[in-house]
Amino acid sequence: MAVRSARRVLVAVALAAMTTPLATGVTEAGAASSAATTIHPGGEVNFGNVSCEIGAVMRQGQTIYLAVPASCGGIDAGKQQPDGCYGPISPTGVPVFIEGAKHRGELVYDSFTEMQLHSVTAHNRCYFNDLALVRVNRHDRHLVTATIPGTGAPRRVLTTLPKSGTALRIGSNTGTAAATLHGGWVLTASTMAMLKTADVGAPVTVGNDLVGMLLVLPKGPIPSAPLFQQPAQIYNLSRAIQQLHKIPRFRHVALVRAGWRG
Repeated sequence: MAVRSARRVLVAVALAAMTTPLATGVTEAGAASSAATTIHPGGEVNFGNVSCEIGAVMRQGQTIYLAVPASCGGIDAGKQQPDGCYGPISPTGVPVFIEGAKHRGELVYDSFTEMQLHSVTAHNRCYFNDLALVRVNRHDRHLVTATIPGTGAPRRVLTTLPKSGTALRIGSNTGTAAATLHGGWVLTASTMAMLKTADVGAPVTVGNDLVGMLLVLPKGPIPSAPLFQQPAQIYNLSRAIQQLHKIPRFRHVALVRAGWRG
């Protein structure tokens, strides 16, 4: 399979908040993870020979999905990727390693693939619509929890990116929101954390609200001096979810939220 660039690390593609509790076997979103629930946001997935983190747990009917960056299916993880409407893509149907699962997952949606199939040319969508869904094997559903370690499960996905100066949690690290760019598609953020390529996809939250996934890693020669760094980037996940919902078979995919019981 063509390996692709898992690009952008501080994320911010805010996922559209969703409803309708359905029996799926997913652990209560607000509950702490137990030894029996080993698939969770922040856990590892690997496809295209690149390891990234799970950004969120989603569902539709009895089907459980893991939200990850589409750019995880490639090389040069955490770097700014060229136009997703023309770059290498990961074909759906590819088996995906999921940390904590007993069976392989399956890549069932890739925003880059969809945009290329439909000849999308809009600049912001091509560069910043970065979402893939990995379907969890039905025999592993009972192993899934929506709880983000150290944070809890998200209540909703923010549809507006946080203001500059807002405190962020980036996986197990902290950061601060900076500028919003490209018509609201991108949030930049500063952090003192030493982030690595495997952190791409990490859930980014404000309190218990999900902002998105870490997508572009910060870079600069002096990690201890953020003023000399290019900030990390977070893409607007809620907008990526809006694009997902235009596809009939994914129209009702919803975030598994805090307080929901499977």
